[in-house]
Amino acid sequence: MMAGPDWKEFEAIVERLHRAFHPKATIKRDDKLAGQNSQRLRQIDISIRQNFGPSEILIIVECKCWRRRIDVKAVEAFVGLKEDVSAHVGIMISAAGFSRAARNLAERKQINLFSYRDTKKETWPNGLKVPVTQEAWILKPLSLYQIKASGERIDFASDADLELRDFKTDAPCTLVDVCESLWQKHEPKTDGEFCWEIRTGKEKDALDEKLGVGFSARLRRTVREGRMHFQGLVNAEKGEAHAPSFRIEVTGEPKEVSSEHTALSARHAGYGLLMKTTLVETKDRATQALDKLMLTGHMELAVKSTGAIPISLAQDRPSSLCVLSARRASKKV
Repeated sequence: MMAGPDWKEFEAIVERLHRAFHPKATIKRDDKLAGQNSQRLRQIDISIRQNFGPSEILIIVECKCWRRRIDVKAVEAFVGLKEDVSAHVGIMISAAGFSRAARNLAERKQINLFSYRDTKKETWPNGLKVPVTQEAWILKPLSLYQIKASGERIDFASDADLELRDFKTDAPCTLVDVCESLWQKHEPKTDGEFCWEIRTGKEKDALDEKLGVGFSARLRRTVREGRMHFQGLVNAEKGEAHAPSFRIEVTGEPKEVSSEHTALSARHAGYGLLMKTTLVETKDRATQALDKLMLTGHMELAVKSTGAIPISLAQDRPSSLCVLSARRASKKV
């Protein structure tokens, strides 16, 4: 370990990452393990003990906060350490990467090599490029009416004069909620005008009235530039990153694309994020401002990682697709 003011902080960061990766494991920093061959205590930067059924797996982690790439001699020494303490898995983490010879030896000896990366500070100061496809169904209410048990029809200009409640939860709801719920269940989704009549009533067991709801639907599909940021470990050989979570900043101007364009069909262009949302047009100014923000504003999305993040270091972009659904709180139309 290179002497310097930041090596302890480096070990602490790596420890924190592994605690997030292995929440049920026993993790110790600066551990001492008995060497089977050397017959003495060996210093371990980070030890991880994880139960798999009736067996316990020992993982040892070596942190190298060097300013230069790790050479083959360092990997060779770590191979000996792993064998001496009978560890099942050995991981080396570098702040500056590894030489080709070091990677070759590590592959033969089954040592996992990772480089620590903070995209805000180091290799990618602006983050990894993530072009974002946004698919927004814009619903515009056209009609709202009530048919009484007597057959009388009452038309409404808005839902301000209606008291709507969800029978399942008894929670108040709005026309926005109704439109979004109807559209969510409707298949296939196409541009056009639609009308539903929903059985309603004052009591759950007396649905003797109907609520008529009509709206138009239009799909708005745009592409914007985004940047993905994470603090984690990168395996350059496999082209993947491991991080407990990552953030995506969406800042670019939206460019409308055709209905035939999809995030999956544009993988060659590096599309990594597909955002889906449904927006109901209202007269409420605060809601209008929020809708505009969701479609054109600067957004920052926090995403919990469920596994390795495939990345292409050469092309500075992810090669996988993440799908997010966005929904805003509703107000009366």
